[in-house]
Amino acid sequence: MGIQQSWIKIAQVFIFLSAILCHGVQSQAASTQSTYPMGEIGGRVAVVKGQPALEIKEVYPGQPGAAANLKPGMRIVGVAGQPFTTGYMMPLRQLGFAIDGARRQDGGLDLVILEGQKPQTITVYLSTAPGFSNTFPFKCARSEHIYDHVCQAMAEQFKSRGSLPGGEVTNALGVMALLGHKSGVGQKVVEPYIMNAAKAHASEPVQGGSVWKLSYKGVMLCEYYLINPDPVVAQAILNIAKGLAAGIPSHGRYGHGINLSNTDQVAYGGRGLNATTTAALWFFASASRCGLDPADVQPAFGMALDRVRKETGGGGGIGYAWAGDHQSSMRSGHAALAWHHLVVSPKMLGTITPNELSYRAKVATWPTRHSSALLEAHAVSSLGIAASTAGLAAFDRQQYVQLMSLWRWYFALAWQPNPSQPGQFEVSYVGGPGNTGGDYYLNGFRGLESGFSSIMNATVGFILASSHERLSFYGGMPPIPGLTTVLLAQSPPLAKSFMAMRQHKYSLAMRIALPLAKKLTEDGETYPAANNEIVYDPDQQADADEEKDENEVAEVALAMIDYVDARILETQFDYLDSLYEGDDVALAYHELRRFSTFVKGIRKYETDVNRMIQELSKDQYADRIKIGKKFYGLKKATGKGGTIKSNLRKWQKFVETCSDDYYRGQAQDIIDELRRVIEFNEQWGDKKNNGAAQPQPQPPGKLEGISKPVSDQF
Repeated sequence: MGIQQSWIKIAQVFIFLSAILCHGVQSQAASTQSTYPMGEIGGRVAVVKGQPALEIKEVYPGQPGAAANLKPGMRIVGVAGQPFTTGYMMPLRQLGFAIDGARRQDGGLDLVILEGQKPQTITVYLSTAPGFSNTFPFKCARSEHIYDHVCQAMAEQFKSRGSLPGGEVTNALGVMALLGHKSGVGQKVVEPYIMNAAKAHASEPVQGGSVWKLSYKGVMLCEYYLINPDPVVAQAILNIAKGLAAGIPSHGRYGHGINLSNTDQVAYGGRGLNATTTAALWFFASASRCGLDPADVQPAFGMALDRVRKETGGGGGIGYAWAGDHQSSMRSGHAALAWHHLVVSPKMLGTITPNELSYRAKVATWPTRHSSALLEAHAVSSLGIAASTAGLAAFDRQQYVQLMSLWRWYFALAWQPNPSQPGQFEVSYVGGPGNTGGDYYLNGFRGLESGFSSIMNATVGFILASSHERLSFYGGMPPIPGLTTVLLAQSPPLAKSFMAMRQHKYSLAMRIALPLAKKLTEDGETYPAANNEIVYDPDQQADADEEKDENEVAEVALAMIDYVDARILETQFDYLDSLYEGDDVALAYHELRRFSTFVKGIRKYETDVNRMIQELSKDQYADRIKIGKKFYGLKKATGKGGTIKSNLRKWQKFVETCSDDYYRGQAQDIIDELRRVIEFNEQWGDKKNNGAAQPQPQPPGKLEGISKPVSDQF
């Protein structure tokens, strides 16, 4: 009885608010996306502007929603006895999480429906196939099924029409999604498209064109080249790089396109865009993995690098055409992917400094501090969520899994019945509202009906390719001589060592690799292979081939040990040593303790790291570490809750009570940045960003891992 009375009160308030808003419910109008899918329920809804409700616009015949007698015009105001929360896309998120949760129980989804003045609960029965795993998208049968499906859908389009509907950026995402599938079948399907793209640029450096298209096309070609080093593709990569280098404006910030006759004639009164500049940096860095000589793109590479660094805000966000964190998901993602390649293969930078590692961490983890804003990417929602999640996945798998747990709603809503093909499922477009959504740039400025499903297939496939770890930034082949997928398949111990390395379990990787490497002689020469001219016995020949394979494994194992030591452990240790010698005692103490778990058993680092930890554990550092922990706790809270002004007051109070010059100075920088944001919002009327912070959706409880394949439809 109490619950029913509560819902009556909620309904009364809802109706009162509706009456104020022009005497009725107003759907989100004049938006680039007016409706959203309802996932397995089957249908589409619109977000009711300014209210915690979803208005049903369409119900697909024969689907669970129709079976439960849902009808257009009904408003969904809550799920499972809980009203929706007001906030940016919150009703959609809560519906998506509820759909995923219902699948893991009895399949019953209780929707609170407001029809007229009386709320009622309608139960929609979904399938009870497993929801997303707690390690989603890794070891997740449901996301594997979705990934397989979108790859199949895109493969059919590449076969039938040679490309995906939509622009070249969409096609580049789709190609990489197919290349990233562990089956390898996608490579053959997209080879004609890739080779046509390569041949178009193989004769001479590009003379003009869209920086967006050239950058994404270039990254696509690099990913193909790293799997299949074709000379035509290599030449195309070089010519795109040279053309982009020649077309950079004098201030280091690209426009939408290249104009070699007047490179400074770009958008925003000649200021240019950080958006395209970060995309070009991602391509340059990818090309360095394919053998690009730094001299071929200097000084353009250095100019763009410096510009992006300068216009990165304190929170790791990169502005569209200025510095700051506003709508930065795509740009920070581009930068994180660029720095991933630059750190893994540092010839473009020359040396890897602590500053480079620190910068990479800052831009890569931007999504963890702005997890609700990934679709906010200034008219390219899909690039926002795709680039930002990829950048984080390349940096830290654990943080990536945590972020993806907050976005299960997105995939739960997108995976829906195909209204035109009964019994079939598809991914349906989900973008951000207003000018920040729509993805018209990716679709040739056409509407939802002409290619948005392709954008969604490409986006979802690109994101879920992370679980197969085949693309270079998702864990594909690092620059270790002799390491190939074939060799990993031949040697399970080598594959186990490689996977441990990719998961940052460095001591385990080295312990597995060391016995393999000991098959080499002391002087580094391999054991002599059998002389094929005098070996006639097939069994002897097989033994000789096996010995040769063992020697190849040994050489690669030794190269992997050197790689982990010189490129990863030594680099991180140098960074930590600089932290230890610096003023940020709290960060140094935290990072040293974290690093100590990575190098456990590796005496070269373990001894020094433990010595530093013991030194910082002394009483003389206790107060500074305590202040630093408070500083980082406040910094973390600032990114998750409260208004900008309330956060500003908290920081001002911290500065007033802080007795440490270093942390007081860092806090003052944050105060200055918050004031700039408030001033910007007041000037441009952005009330949303100056109001209450967007509440973060809490994912359901831990799920059981899925240990066997699921054959039914998700």
